[in-house]
Amino acid sequence: MGKQNICDKDLSTGFRVLHVTETAIGGIASYLDELLPMQMKVYGTHAVKVILPALHTTDIKHVPEDSIVGFRDRGSRLLNTWELTKQVNNELRVFQPHVIHIHSSFAGFSVRPLSWFRFGRPKIVYCPHGWAFNRDNSWFVTYLVKRIEQAWSRLCDAIICISKHEYDSGLLIGIPASRLHVIYNGISPDVKYSAENIAWPNDKLRVLFVGRFDRQKGVDTFIGAMSQVEDLAYAYLIGAPVIGGEPLPTIPINISLVGWQSRERLQSFYQSADVLVMPSRWEGFGLTAVEAMRSGLPVIASAVGGLVEIVEAGKTGILVEPNDASSIANVIRHFNRNMLESMGNAGRSRFTLLFTSDRMFSDIHKLYAKLLFRGI
Repeated sequence: MGKQNICDKDLSTGFRVLHVTETAIGGIASYLDELLPMQMKVYGTHAVKVILPALHTTDIKHVPEDSIVGFRDRGSRLLNTWELTKQVNNELRVFQPHVIHIHSSFAGFSVRPLSWFRFGRPKIVYCPHGWAFNRDNSWFVTYLVKRIEQAWSRLCDAIICISKHEYDSGLLIGIPASRLHVIYNGISPDVKYSAENIAWPNDKLRVLFVGRFDRQKGVDTFIGAMSQVEDLAYAYLIGAPVIGGEPLPTIPINISLVGWQSRERLQSFYQSADVLVMPSRWEGFGLTAVEAMRSGLPVIASAVGGLVEIVEAGKTGILVEPNDASSIANVIRHFNRNMLESMGNAGRSRFTLLFTSDRMFSDIHKLYAKLLFRGI
C-alpha cells in the first residue's frame, strides 16, 4: 500500500484518511457517526479508519467494525496517551493515510507532534471541537492551554473551527488566519423515531433539556427556571450527572429525569416537545440546538459561543444571558402557539440551509483537496 496511487485532484480513488480521537461519546460520537459513513461512500469503505478508546467503539453505530481501531483504557490520561500514540504510529506505518484528522484537544496535543515530524507525513487536520481555553478553568490553566494551542498550531496543516466564535478565539491567541477554517457541524435531515409515545401533561408547555448534568450545560439554571413556572410548563431532563460532579439542586414537581435515551427515542422527545432550553455557560458549537431545530423546535439558549450563530434571536428562538434562570422563566411565560410554530418553522429552514451532514462532508472534502492539491 502506498500513497502514489491517489489520482491527481481526485479523492475518490486511492485516497485514505485516518481519524483519531481520545473519546467517542456525546457530540464527537455523533460527529463521527455522521461524517465517516459519508466519507466511506465516496472514498471507499476501506479508505477510512478511526482510532478511539476500545470502551467507546459501540458508540459509533454506522461504521464497520474492521474500520475501527480501539486502544486500551489504562485508567489515566498519561497511560492512555501512550496507548493512543502507539496505535497512531502503527496505522501511520501500515495504513499510510494521506490525511490524519485529529479530534479533541487532548488527542491534538499528543498526536500532532508524533505525526508532524515523520518523513513523508500525511496532511494533518485538527479539530478541537471547542477550544479548551474557552472553558471555565483557572487563569493559569487557561493561560497554559492558550500557549500550547498557539505553539502546536504550527504542527498541523489546517484547524477546523466548528463556529466563527472558535475562529475568532483562535485569532486572538495568535493562530494565523490561513490555518483556521470554519466548518459547522452537521447532522442528517433524515431521522428515525421510536414507536413509543411520550407522555406529556395536556395543559402545559412541553420543555426539554438534553445534555450532561454539569456546570457547562447549566442544568442548575434550567432547574431554577422550571421551578418558577411550575403552573405553566413541564420538562423532561434527558442526560446524566458527570462522575464527581456537583449534586443537582432540588428537582421541582414539573421535571422528570429520564436519563440518556437512544437516538430513536430522543427524536421522539424532540418531535413531541414545544421548546428546547440550552442554558450553557460556554459552548463551542451546540449540536443539541441543531437537533432540536431539525425537528422544528424553537430554542431558548444562552448567548454564548457557537449558540449565538445557531439560534437566530427572535426568529428561530430566544437568546438569554447565561446564569439567568428568571429570563428563561419569563420567556416561557410569554410563549404562545403562534410564536412556537413560527420559530419552529424558521429553525427547520435554518437547519436545512446551514447544518446538514451533506454540507459538513462537502466542506471537509474540499479542505482535504485543497491541502493535497493546492498546498494551503
